This record gives sequence, C-alpha cells and structure tokens, in this order.
Amino acid sequence: MYTFTKAYTYGDSGQLLAFTQNGKKYFYHYNAHGDVIAISDSTGKTVAKYQYDAWGNPTKTEASDEVKDNRYRYAGYQYDEETGLYYLMARYYEPRNGVFLSLDPDPGSDGDSLDQNGYAYGNNNPVMNVDPDGHWVWLVVNAGFAAYDGYKAYKSGKGWKSVAWAAASNFGPGKVLKGAKKVLGVAKGAKKYLKPGKYAKRSIPARSTSSRLNKKERRVLNKIGNKYGCHTCGRRHPGTKSGNWIADHQPVSKLRKKGQRQRLYPHCQTCSRKQGGYTSSILRKRHQRR
Repeated sequence: MYTFTKAYTYGDSGQLLAFTQNGKKYFYHYNAHGDVIAISDSTGKTVAKYQYDAWGNPTKTEASDEVKDNRYRYAGYQYDEETGLYYLMARYYEPRNGVFLSLDPDPGSDGDSLDQNGYAYGNNNPVMNVDPDGHWVWLVVNAGFAAYDGYKAYKSGKGWKSVAWAAASNFGPGKVLKGAKKVLGVAKGAKKYLKPGKYAKRSIPARSTSSRLNKKERRVLNKIGNKYGCHTCGRRHPGTKSGNWIADHQPVSKLRKKGQRQRLYPHCQTCSRKQGGYTSSILRKRHQRR
C-alpha cells in the first residue's frame, strides 16, 4: 500500500496552484512576475511570505513549520536552501551571479546576440523575462496563465474560490475576477503563435530544426520579413540588435510530430519569445501528466 505526505494541484496550463500535506490544503499566491510570494491555508491565514531581488536571491523568508519545506519560490522555480540554486528542469540557475551552471542545450537565435550566451539567464533581463525550464526565455506577461486557471476553477463552481483568489491575487483585493478576465486573452491567444500567422505570405523550407541559417537562407528570410513583416503580428521590424528576422520553424520544433516537415517564416523578437513561453507551458503540462 502506497502513502504520500504531499500532493500538488496544477491548473490546465501547468501552473502550480495548491498542495495538500498531512490532510491540510495550502494555496500558492503569486505576483505579476510569477514569484511565489505567500502561502495560505484553507482558512485564508497566511502561513508563509517570501521576498526576492530581481535575480531571485531571497531577501526575506517567513514560514511556519507546517510549510517550511516548500521548495517553490522565485518565478515558481524549485529552490535548494543548502546550495542556493534553483532547479529549472533542464539546468540549475545560480541567482547570485545571474547565470546557469551549464550550457544551454539549445542553440540561440541567429538573429539575437543576447540568447547566443548559453549561460545567461532571461536574456539578462530578469524583470521582464523568465525561463521556465532552462530552455526557453519568455515574457513575464505569460504569468497570465495562473489567473486564467484560477478564473476557470472559480467558474466551475466546485468549491475552488480560494484557488481562484490565490491564482489571481497579484491583482489586489476586490480585483480578482477583473484581473483574471484581463488575462483570459493571453492564455487563449496561444494558438496564433503555434501556426503560420495571418501575415505569412512566403516561407522557405527548413533543412533542420536548428535556428542557424546559411547566408542564402538568411538573405531570403530577411527579404521576406522586410517585405511582409512578422508572419504572426505583421510588425515591419524584427526588433533584434542585428536587424535580422528570427527564423520561426513551423510546425514548432518541440511540438511537431516525428518526421513532420517544417518551413521557416520571419518572426519578430516579441512574437518569438511569446511563442517560446506558450511552447514551454505546453511541454511542462505534458511532462506533469506522465
């Protein structure tokens, strides 16, 4: 017979919402960055509070004995008290220096010098970016998944009001549902980033899943981007320092079926990062269901 001491509750997007320990339920509270800033029990009593600097270094921690072993902290990552490291599935992140301890297994975008640094965290902008699994940098706006999950839980009418409040607590007292509704479009809008967009006029065949292009491919992709803009949003400038358009593989490499052929479309930096965020969330959700 199997026994357990802790069980976690996740939303549809993979967002951690609550956990049950020794027969008691506790709820996670997040800020707009996706950091766990508090934990409350089923009565609404706050049993833990957390504060961090921009890079995730803990600046203040208050936790009662019942939740002292909670590992989920900054940006929802798992924190190791002994080493001071965060576990991001693919790699360990060291917040004191703002770097990963191992090289990114995925090559960076050829059109953006920032993510060519395989050790940098969040493209050196931890305020606006997070890196859910050590592979993908994505905009903090995608923390909207948490409120989206909470809102759906609340609307289900199955006693999850406290979960909805916990998920959307970053919007402040009296603004829970209003705040959750604001981000419904964020979570529901994922599909447009996972397929050729409405501005997709032309594309070129992809030789592999690598984002590195040869000179001819780079020239042709830039020509398409400069003429038609980002295939997702229509923006006329890629937003990269180099001025190169980011090569977007469609279907998305990490979501495609085995052997499925891909084509390359011009992507602006903003849409590329949003796509990375949605993709990461989908992969995390799949991983948690195994």
